[in-house]
Parts: sequence; structure tokens; C-alpha cells
Amino acid sequence: MYFGPPPQDIPTEVWSVVPDDIRNAKPRAKKGKPKVFLEGPSFDREGNLWLATREGNQVFRLDPVRGTIHHVAGTGRKGFSGHGGPARDAALSGPKGIAVDADGKTGDGAGILIQMPHRFLARVAAEAGLDLPAAGDYGIGMVFLPHDAEQRLRCNEIAVRTVAEEGHRAIGWREVPVVSDAIGPLARASAPIVRQLVIERRHGSLEAFERKLYVIRRRIQKAVHAAGIPDAEFAIASMSARTIVYKGLLRATQVRAYYPDLSSPDVESALALVHSRFSTNTLGTWDLAHPFNLIAHNGEINTVRGNANWLSAREPQLHSKLFGGDLQKLYPIVEERWSDSAKLDAALELLVQGGRSLEHALAMLIPPAWSDATLDIDDDVRAFYEYHTTLIEPWDGPAAVIATDGEKVVAALDRNGLRPGRWVRTRDGLCVLASEVGVLDLPEADIVETGRLEPGRMLIFDTGSGRVVQDREIKQIGRAHV
Repeated sequence: MYFGPPPQDIPTEVWSVVPDDIRNAKPRAKKGKPKVFLEGPSFDREGNLWLATREGNQVFRLDPVRGTIHHVAGTGRKGFSGHGGPARDAALSGPKGIAVDADGKTGDGAGILIQMPHRFLARVAAEAGLDLPAAGDYGIGMVFLPHDAEQRLRCNEIAVRTVAEEGHRAIGWREVPVVSDAIGPLARASAPIVRQLVIERRHGSLEAFERKLYVIRRRIQKAVHAAGIPDAEFAIASMSARTIVYKGLLRATQVRAYYPDLSSPDVESALALVHSRFSTNTLGTWDLAHPFNLIAHNGEINTVRGNANWLSAREPQLHSKLFGGDLQKLYPIVEERWSDSAKLDAALELLVQGGRSLEHALAMLIPPAWSDATLDIDDDVRAFYEYHTTLIEPWDGPAAVIATDGEKVVAALDRNGLRPGRWVRTRDGLCVLASEVGVLDLPEADIVETGRLEPGRMLIFDTGSGRVVQDREIKQIGRAHV
């Protein structure tokens, strides 16, 4: 932590809006304690202002671009640790465990990924005058569009044309109903228009179609960016024939309220990835909310700069029988402007769409400390990891990552082991994995199995077989791919 006056890159007019009693308070060390225990202001390197007041800790976020300051959360505690703890304390002690703006309603982002709810979509598509094909014969693009009519029309044209150029058909757009009053003023001011693009599969297998939707999505993203439409005005939350993502600059409790679709009884899914974001170094935006196309995670990727650079450097060497000439359409695989989470999601998607199983790809990106000879790892499994070090570098956290391909959910904890992940299975087959115990009130009598993610280990919840597959079995299967 940095203590003293505001960093030089924060304008004086921003600092001036901090209340006088806070701005003039003096840092004070408690007896026998370092100065991370304060009753005055301190800044971290990102310009976040941390305060320990007599009323409890207060967290402010300074925005030097807009020249504003926002109250993020009050922890209700007196005194906090600067050794990685303030953000975590604020997140756990804030309303519903997430950061909340001064308006009391705007969060850092939340969302849910579910299987394609065909019965629901068939009904609402008919109501919108769209003829929805059979399940598996179409994909849905969940798209955030600008409010400017001209820019929105340009985005629509790019999307429809790209789908046609890739050999499939855009059936039409569905306006996604939202309830603006359910979210905070700041979130409402930046909220996009949300629409679903329905894409008909004209040829090929479902796997080939899913791969083509990946190519279509990347082409649309790059074309819209090249057209000069700001990144904040356009995003594709998901584009898949298997899954769909509802997310935004929301609190977890607002997701269902903002998207009435999710309250429909015919929205059915055997799995759900739910995420609530607490940002420590970037302002929350609609597109940065989790889940992404495949993943959601708790933590951060601290090796992301090197990972992204190496991935970009290897692009000229990449080849794929499955992608063929489409591979070059994906470049760059990761964009510099993306978050660490978005980059990890892109790397994982490339490996999965390139033909690897989800667990195989995740094992490549998030390996255990396999070179430690004292660990109980079979020689064949150790050889699996040694071989894959020649292909890609580890994406190290600390991070607990959960990912899905629409049928199975794979969870992994990186080798640092500094993010929690606990799970339970009930008698009726319900499996819940979360970063905390007790996110759902489950009667203890119904719980038949419990466990936790361990450093460098994985877990699979397979909706197809109804099984929970443990790390050792996963790795035994994976060694066949060496």
C-alpha cells in the first residue's frame, strides 16, 4: 500500500471532492502494528482510496478519466490489513458479498451461463415472428448494441453479412426484455441495448457449427472495432448453439430481476455458471462481467502479459485440420484491450474448438507443480505435463477456474492454491461448487458427498453420465493424449 497524498496522475479536482474530514485525516499506526492500520486515507497503486474510519472501513474508487469519485463499499469493520486483504474484506462484507457503488444498486458485474433453453426460445421466437429451427440446428448470439441508431444499424449489417459469408443464415433479431428500474443509475446510464441474433445451421455437424460460430463471433468483433464503433458500445456476451450468457453491470441479486427471461418456468438447464465480480484494478463494465464464453473464475491471472505475448508470437506457427483456412480469421487470438479473464477464456476456447476436450485444454493451461518430484504423480501423467510445456506456458493465478462446454462442468485450482473452492453433492444429484460454503441452504441430511479443490487438481461434474469425476481419474484419461 502507498500512504500519503494522491498519486500524481489523479487530478486535484478529483481529490478535492473527498470530504474534508477524510482528506485531512492523518495516518496513524496502532501500537506494535505497521501503518496498514489507519484512521486516515491511503491509496493503492491503482488509485483506489482505502479508509479506516471510526464508523468502519470505507472504500472509494477514483476515476481520473471522468474526474469523479464513487463510494464502493463500507465493510463495517474497524481496521484492515493492507497485505492483500482490503479488497477481499470489502467484497465479503459488502451487501451480498460484492462491491456496491454509492447509489446502493450498481455492482461490478454479475451473470449466469446456462444450457440453451430451447423450449423457452421456441416460444418467444414464435411470439417475435421468428421460425426457430430444431434444437441443435441454430445458435444464439447474445449481443450488446449501441443506443445510437446509425451505429446499431452498422453493427446489425456487419453481423448478418458475416454469418452469410460463413455459409449460414441469420434468421433475425429478438429484442431481449430488460427492467431498467431494477439496476442502479450508473449501470443504467451505460446499459446497452440487448438483442439475440438467431443463426440457422445450414450444413455440417453440431461440433463444426459451434466452431464456425466462434469464427463468426471473432470476425464480427474485429469488423465492428475496425468500423470505429467504441468498444464500450458493442460486445458479444456469447455466441453458441449449446449455451447462452445473461450478464451485465449488475449485482448478483439483480440478474434475474433485470432479465425477466430468467424467471420464465420454461427456461431449463442442467447446469449454471453464476459469477459475481469484485474488481480491484479496473472499473466494472457490461462486457467485463463474467461468465465469458466458457469460463468464470475467482482470482486473477498474474502471468497474463507473458501468456498473451507468447500466444501472439506463436500465431504464425499454428495450424489445424479442423479450422483449416478459418484459423487466420481468429487472429489475434487475444486482444490487448481485454481483461485477464477474457484472455484466458480465449486461449481455452482456441484449444477446445481445435479438438481437445475441455479438461484436456484446462490441464494444459492450469497445470499442477508437476516438476516437484515429491508429489504423488504417475510417471505417465508427469510426462503429459512435460510434453505440453513445449506447446504453451502455464496461466498462473491465484485463480479458481470453472468452465463448461454445455454438457460437463470442469473446475480447476491453479498450483498456487490461494483461492478456495468447495463442493457438495446431494442425494437427488444436485452438485454445488462455490468459493464459499453455504451459498445455498442445503439440509445436511441430503448431502452425500463433499470435497474441496486442491492446488493443481481438477474436478468434473458430468451432466451426461451424472457422475462427479475426481482428479486422478481425469488425469489417467488425459495421459492417453500425450
